[in-house]
Amino acid sequence: MSDSLLIGIVGKPSSGKSTFLNAVTDAKAKTGAYPFTTIKPNQGITFWRTDCACKKFDCTRNCSPKYGKCVDGIRFIPVKIMDVAGLIPGASKGAGLGNRFLDDLRKAHVFMHVIDASGTTNEKGEECAGYDPSNDIKWLEQEIHDWIFNNLWSKWTTITRSHTAKKRTVVETLSAQLGGYGCKRTFIQQLCDNLNLTETSRLSANNTSEFKTSIEAWDEELVHLFVSKFLQHRFPIIYVLNKIDLKSSPKNIEKIFGDYDPERIVLSSALSECFLKKMTKQGYIEYKEGSDDFIINEEKLSGDQKSEKYKQVLNDIRDFVLFRYNTTGVYDAVSRAVQLHDPLKVYPFKSHVQTSVASAKNNPDTKLFEECYLVKKGTTVREFSQSIYDDDVEGDQKSRFMFAESSDGRKMADGEVLTESNNVLRIVLTK
Repeated sequence: MSDSLLIGIVGKPSSGKSTFLNAVTDAKAKTGAYPFTTIKPNQGITFWRTDCACKKFDCTRNCSPKYGKCVDGIRFIPVKIMDVAGLIPGASKGAGLGNRFLDDLRKAHVFMHVIDASGTTNEKGEECAGYDPSNDIKWLEQEIHDWIFNNLWSKWTTITRSHTAKKRTVVETLSAQLGGYGCKRTFIQQLCDNLNLTETSRLSANNTSEFKTSIEAWDEELVHLFVSKFLQHRFPIIYVLNKIDLKSSPKNIEKIFGDYDPERIVLSSALSECFLKKMTKQGYIEYKEGSDDFIINEEKLSGDQKSEKYKQVLNDIRDFVLFRYNTTGVYDAVSRAVQLHDPLKVYPFKSHVQTSVASAKNNPDTKLFEECYLVKKGTTVREFSQSIYDDDVEGDQKSRFMFAESSDGRKMADGEVLTESNNVLRIVLTK
């Protein structure tokens, strides 16, 4: 299973975060219509649906994932997802134990902001009427920004003094301060390169401000600017407009679509997906998770008051969610979050790829594509091997990696960058 990607669910209390987690995983997170139902983070495994490499090699019948599954060339890749306790305004200053909850998010790669689109809960998760949920986007992102900014600015004088005294580079200084947010020095180096942030160059930002040549000259405004750039790269966010089945939701949805990037917005009804999962497990309906309809088992779901109640709920879900939006949206949200992280799928073999595929075409029992890893684009052959196999076996032994071969039998250079065209490869290790 891939350990490379963690989706962090954020949002205010009572927005449906824990319900969303329950909808896309087998977790049993506590839910409730009152603030701070969740205190400790809940985690689970969800699945990203994407084309599998077995399609390319025309051997879908032999695809046998160790983790997840593959159905007719569609791979269900396990992805970790975490729900932290609800945030409220002032979280970055400790309100509602906010700093503790923000710290839980440090290792996430993508944030999924679950928003109560109905406007029936205020910024603290308390019941109300007519609340504008677009406010939640503004204040929550400001809290995340202030969380990191305050941690930097509160000790900025000490940081700059150390930077000067130890003659550190910008990358060295920023890496020391930002490493706690789950990013390696290579990430900081790439960020600085993207921003043209070096010791000898300047960067125009929004055509109004600029980063100074040396961070000793950065003022409060420039530190804010850098934190904004850091967050865009380190913690990208998608907006999951939840509770779309409620009557007050459509007008709020329209407003948010008008104010924010539609590519970052997904509509969902997590509670509907949870109910459909429950009905499926109990045999009342036939439903494929994430699909646009279901079939009622009339024989089982009939004859008593409870059955009639279930039928009414199912009909409401069909009318107000599935027919209107074609899906409950929860798996669309997972897919959008993974795509925002933009990982590369890599399929390592321990035997010759060509021989294995040829054998599979003649032997239906041959298992192929057992492993699939999600890695950051730009990863090299050696970096990939060292990330999934132990570097040290015993004592002074340096590395288990010897070399790699592409699917066409070509020996690959250690520093060759993995792409969609060479992501199926044979890894050869020392004994």
